[in-house]
Amino acid sequence: MDKIVLFSTLLPIISAPISLILGKIHHRIRNFFNVFVTALTFSIALFLILVLKENPVYYEIWNIFGIKGMVLSLNLDSLGLFMLCLISFLSFLVTIYSLSYMEKYSNLNYYYFLLLLFIGSMNGAVIAGDFISFFLFWEIMTISSFLLVIFDGTEESKKAGIKYIIMTTAGSLIMIFSIGAIYTLTGTVSIAWLIKNNIAVTGRLIQMVLIFFMIGLGVKAGVVPLHTWLPEAHPSAPSPISSLLSGVMIKVGVYMMIRIFCQIFSIPISWHLIVSFLGALTILVGVMFALVEHDAKRLLAFHSISQIGYIVLGIGVGTFLSVSGALFHLINHALFKGLLFLCMGSVIYKTQQRDLDKLGGLAKSMPLTFITCLVASLSISGVPPFNGFVSKWIIYQSLLESGSKLNMFFLVAAVFGSALTLASFMKLIYSVFLGQLPKSDIQNSGDVPWTMYTPQVILAGLCILFGIFSQYILKNLISPITGMKFAKIAGDIELVGIYNPTLTTGLVILGILIGLFIYLLSNAKKVRTVETWIGGETLDNKTMSVAGVEFYQTIKTMEPFSTIYRKEEEEKLDIYPVGISFIEWLSQFVFRYINLSVDRFYQISGRIGNLSIGILSRIHSGNVQSYILWCLFGLLILFAFIIGLN
Repeated sequence: MDKIVLFSTLLPIISAPISLILGKIHHRIRNFFNVFVTALTFSIALFLILVLKENPVYYEIWNIFGIKGMVLSLNLDSLGLFMLCLISFLSFLVTIYSLSYMEKYSNLNYYYFLLLLFIGSMNGAVIAGDFISFFLFWEIMTISSFLLVIFDGTEESKKAGIKYIIMTTAGSLIMIFSIGAIYTLTGTVSIAWLIKNNIAVTGRLIQMVLIFFMIGLGVKAGVVPLHTWLPEAHPSAPSPISSLLSGVMIKVGVYMMIRIFCQIFSIPISWHLIVSFLGALTILVGVMFALVEHDAKRLLAFHSISQIGYIVLGIGVGTFLSVSGALFHLINHALFKGLLFLCMGSVIYKTQQRDLDKLGGLAKSMPLTFITCLVASLSISGVPPFNGFVSKWIIYQSLLESGSKLNMFFLVAAVFGSALTLASFMKLIYSVFLGQLPKSDIQNSGDVPWTMYTPQVILAGLCILFGIFSQYILKNLISPITGMKFAKIAGDIELVGIYNPTLTTGLVILGILIGLFIYLLSNAKKVRTVETWIGGETLDNKTMSVAGVEFYQTIKTMEPFSTIYRKEEEEKLDIYPVGISFIEWLSQFVFRYINLSVDRFYQISGRIGNLSIGILSRIHSGNVQSYILWCLFGLLILFAFIIGLN
């Protein structure tokens, strides 16, 4: 029974072709079916929480051609269930959101087919019991997400999709080496067996395995410098897909990083420092480029990169506390970043615009979207009492308690990155929702349909609840998962200081009520509008207004940032064109070498052929006596050969 329930988590893959058929009958039947499938998948994931209280669930699918250690299987433990619940929950909300958002698109049967395939492949990747199964689901996830990125068919989306598929496929090919090396060393690809036996990192081969896993998984997760597909794929994809890409898909790469660096391998201190450094670098690079971005979805994409850096940093430190913080930030990031992309999707839905220069003043016409986006912005910025604060604080605390001097530099990078995140989202909120309305027809257009704002409200509510009741989440969800690795009991995660989320929430609410009371009693609502003037000269409002996108543009003129930004605009910091250029050079070199080799081969072959033809032409003189003589000579050689054998 348990195995059947586990297999049913792949229901979206099985349902994808059914959705395609139902769509040809009627679009409403198809829509209802898609929502039902994702809701049922999430319900199954919740049911598995009860099943998993006893033992992990294992399901063997196929022993590949009877080869020992090569078994396709599904295996669900606490970490896999954690990811399964997260993926299926956000997928359910995104499916509901898509009902209204995707109405303007054509060929929706194809969209929902790919969406279910995408969701099912993510589920399969996190419950795969072996690396072969993981890789198969990983590739289905890559192909389906690529087709969703290029779904609208524009040149921008095609270009972004090609870059995405090339980079991720290159990462997958590199990862194949690691999987093959693991099988060579251990005789198995079973993830559960490898976790149980915990491989020590000794020898160059194991080092190469870790390097190649870091590259392959780092591309998908968006770790710097392998991140450059992400800021292009997000703006190109439909907003519901952007929410899934950032909310959960890049987490599948992080999920396997946790498996590799915290469970399967016992890594030395040098690797802890390498992973931590990559995490800190990812934080800073992502937030620095987000700070000066004009495109709303590109801004959010760079913040996805930056926030992944916090998770990777927690994995790199490698302590019970840091991994707990990484896992908590993983789920928090899925909530607030999934919400942010849905909010921007709502803005695009109403305005057909994502350029921050051309937006503004939408808070009045889109109040629910404004409030939910504000909650998500405060959450990602680490402002208490929202959920992002707690997970970031745990990572900070783990860096302080590690005792390493290098970790203090990583701590500074993490705190600095959080401050710049808040600054960046101040720009976003001001540019999109505050200031003056860009168009008069938007003012009374109203908010988005209920199928779009309901998922936003749910995610915003969870951002608040996961912050207020963070201790409950840490004790009952995060701690049991990390405790399996570090032999800790539930409830061991304790925050230093006097922070109390419930008290903080109460004080925040009290402060808001006091401010509202003062506002209502005062004459703050009574304002007068006058012309702007300097030195007696009247200036128009357009000249004196400050656009949100201009908040931090001066940083582009400061060294060394100006050089970095210029290099980024010229794509000289992008590994993709560098890699393409190298491949082109290599192909030209190989082609030239092959051409020379083939020409030389033909020359030598021609000379040998001409020589052979000359000899044969002399032998074939047309004289019968000569032919008889050659036959007798051949018989003598054959006779001598037979005598020699005897």
